[in-house]
Amino acid sequence: MCIKRLLEAALDSVVQEDQAQLEETVQKAWTAILDQRAAYLCKTNQFNEAMKYADKLIRLNPTSSEGYRRKADIYYARLQYRHVPYLYRTCMALSLNGEEKSTIIARISEAQLRQRSKADPFHILPLEVLETVFRFLEVQDRLSCLMVCQRWRNCLLQLSSLWDDLTLDLSHVRKPDYASFDLPYLGPRLRRLQLTHHPIILDHAFPMLAHHCCSNITSLGRHD
Repeated sequence: MCIKRLLEAALDSVVQEDQAQLEETVQKAWTAILDQRAAYLCKTNQFNEAMKYADKLIRLNPTSSEGYRRKADIYYARLQYRHVPYLYRTCMALSLNGEEKSTIIARISEAQLRQRSKADPFHILPLEVLETVFRFLEVQDRLSCLMVCQRWRNCLLQLSSLWDDLTLDLSHVRKPDYASFDLPYLGPRLRRLQLTHHPIILDHAFPMLAHHCCSNITSLGRHD
């Protein structure tokens, strides 16, 4: 029902002094106004404001489906699928006809599928599969992946085969502290090392290599 007709019905209720009908009609009109406003804000990507109106809808009438459906639509538009199935199911439990329910069921299935596609691969894939995938990356790209989050870092470092053929280039380093940052993580996985001729680096390099168990180096180079 359009807002104009709802307001006209509200005026008729005032004339007829029908308080119950007036309250019901005003609530329907206010619901339609809030819903239209939330829909417009969502369509224009003003999601935070749209969510405020959806919450107002739910507070106005918590037993009506409009607010839950609008809130689910906003989450869906924001690509935040985790809350979508619950909100749509709540919506379905509140007076929807068969055609609308079919649409909502399709939306729930799609949201669940998209949620799985967005999930952290370390939560859903076996380590053997992850190891195969990351093996196709260059070492520098693997190192970049270590900085995604602490979970990625911990899981990637468990995949030892990804780090068993590493090169550390210290040929342009003039301070031994730089090397001390890398060697604890490389340890026995380090295969190739390039050093500078700088005496400070040379004095510290070999004790650090021994301390961090870098015992599998097959190539050692030095640049003047």
